[in-house]
Amino acid sequence: MGGTKKGIVRALREALRRAVSRLSPVAERYYRSTAPYRLSSADRAVAFGLTTFFFLLYLYTCSHSPNMAGDSPELVAGSYSLGVVHPPGYPLYTLIGFLFSRLPFGNIAFRVNLTSVIYHTLALFLFYVCTLKITGSRVTASIACAALGFSPLFWFYSLMAEVFPLNDLFIVVILYTAIRSRERWQEGDISGSLRRLLLLSFLLGLSLCNHQTIIFLFPAALLIALQPLLHNLRKVRFAALFTTAFLLGLLPYVYLPLSASRGPYVNFGDPSTLKDFLNVVTRRYYGTARLWKGVSAEHRLDLILDCLKSIGSQARAFGMALGGIGAFRMARRRMGDFLPLIVAFIGGFVVFPALANVKLLGSFHISTIERFYLLPGILFFFFIGEGIEAIRQGVRGFLSKTPFRADVLRVVNWTLALLLSLPFILPATKTVTEVSLRYDVIGEAYIDDLLASVEEGSLIFVEGDVPTQLMEYYETCLPSRKRIYVVIYPFIFNTWYAKTLHKWYPDLNFPELSELPIHRGMSMDEMRLIYVQYIVASNPQVTSFHTLTRPAYLDEHFEMVPWGMTFRLFPKGTEPELGGYLARQLEFWQRFRPRGMDLSYYGYNRREYDIIPFFSQFPGELADYLAERGLRQQALRFLLIAYSIAPDPDYLRRIAEIYREDGNLREFLNFYALTIGLEKYDNQVIAEELLTLERALEGYGEE
Repeated sequence: MGGTKKGIVRALREALRRAVSRLSPVAERYYRSTAPYRLSSADRAVAFGLTTFFFLLYLYTCSHSPNMAGDSPELVAGSYSLGVVHPPGYPLYTLIGFLFSRLPFGNIAFRVNLTSVIYHTLALFLFYVCTLKITGSRVTASIACAALGFSPLFWFYSLMAEVFPLNDLFIVVILYTAIRSRERWQEGDISGSLRRLLLLSFLLGLSLCNHQTIIFLFPAALLIALQPLLHNLRKVRFAALFTTAFLLGLLPYVYLPLSASRGPYVNFGDPSTLKDFLNVVTRRYYGTARLWKGVSAEHRLDLILDCLKSIGSQARAFGMALGGIGAFRMARRRMGDFLPLIVAFIGGFVVFPALANVKLLGSFHISTIERFYLLPGILFFFFIGEGIEAIRQGVRGFLSKTPFRADVLRVVNWTLALLLSLPFILPATKTVTEVSLRYDVIGEAYIDDLLASVEEGSLIFVEGDVPTQLMEYYETCLPSRKRIYVVIYPFIFNTWYAKTLHKWYPDLNFPELSELPIHRGMSMDEMRLIYVQYIVASNPQVTSFHTLTRPAYLDEHFEMVPWGMTFRLFPKGTEPELGGYLARQLEFWQRFRPRGMDLSYYGYNRREYDIIPFFSQFPGELADYLAERGLRQQALRFLLIAYSIAPDPDYLRRIAEIYREDGNLREFLNFYALTIGLEKYDNQVIAEELLTLERALEGYGEE
């Protein structure tokens, strides 16, 4: 038996040696296109100066609050409390974020947001170095670095707590380490190349502890370091060391079960057991190998086109043209760089959309998916750098044939460099107004308004990413908080979440799932209704019960009365005393200040574009509630408040209808005209509709 095993090992080793011997000449030819580049002190000084500028720019525009984009509030809360955030858990980000959350300045949100400033600053530093090694030009690398640094998506995600800036840093760290291993090999430093190859293996494993899409970069890293890799693969000792280094990089995942065993408030999936640990790491709750769990997207081409559109908006038309030129030139001159970069680019640009599970239905979905375009976007900026160098070399070659003096040629070259950089620099004045989060207050404003809506000791049922994550931030990061209970609708039938509720709210009576009269044939809505009924009936000590939405399945059993920024649950057939209720709502909305709720401030790809209309529904629902009870003038007031938050023409239409029913035809006509003006832009059409309306009003007045 032992002899058979040895024979198999020998056969495998021999097959590997034959494969390596055949590939080695190919790798050698492949490497000839990539000459090493030694950094000078001037190169390092330029890199330091350039990235210092971007650090200060990002620091100035950084958010000081939990931002609504991405998963920022949850990541702040999870980092501060050493919790477990959504799959795959992001242990490395959480551990680093925890260290930053203990800095002795700023609030908690700003400290964790600061990590993204630093990650992207370091990413720009190494992007400059890698571009310099590829192009050999300090000027070209500087322009390409500035182009990436000023690009809207890269800049925006430098300003808030998110896992993608750390992922972007890993992209350039891995590429740089692979290039350094290749360069040492080319210079004859075999041991130095080997050490960097082992470091590369460790970094590959470590990067998986942050964001799993980094795997699209793995083939590129191995292709860059192909020759030292092939040489050392013949040695069993090296294969063992390479594997060990990779596994050591995965060690931060040990944090997940250790953290979960403490029972933190942010404890998604509770990976304290092996089964739950694997469920979290493989993203079972979101759909393994997919972005979201659920019905598959009908088309994948729409995501590819959306990715192309996103890269185009970052690089702009000029950058897209340069990127095409650069890719062509790099394929001809430096196949050793082109092949790895194009393989990784195709992974992020084509393969990822084929695996993702997103339908682009609105700004929420666009803002969710666009963060994943940072990886192919950064790779494309390497091609832009090569394109810039192609233009500069072409002009330089042309000028070398002219009789101009050297000093004139230098002026022309610097002028050309300036002209090449302006299309990336000039839009920055507009970009800063689009991406800056320096005065980002809407997240904290929402928390304040929500808490002002409810009494001490109330329970709120929440759902949706933004409210859920903001409540996680509130529960973990605000020490002088009002005591409230938060129950997250979508998680209530998960065992791990039931354990969290029992631990954090021991004074409440939560049901065991076996106690509830639910069965497999029930819909999720029916099961949720039973759960809510149990909670309300079994916890008389709770001051009041609230929900952030009006689920239809609660209609038959509860009155859902608009209550500030919530809906308060009353038993069916009962309502609050109208006088006291109205006085309370008037007091709340008189104090209400719509901070950060100017829709014109946000782009089509910002979540606020969906969230602000959600906020406006509360005074709108309150207006309907009052109008149904004959308080029409008060209803008008709240409809105007709703319209001031989100200028939806439906609010004007409802105001016009109240005036029509009250017989105030002049105001009816005024508001109806505003409604038409908002919805249609053809003045002739508006005039015709108003004429028709006036004729109708004449008959209405006679009646």
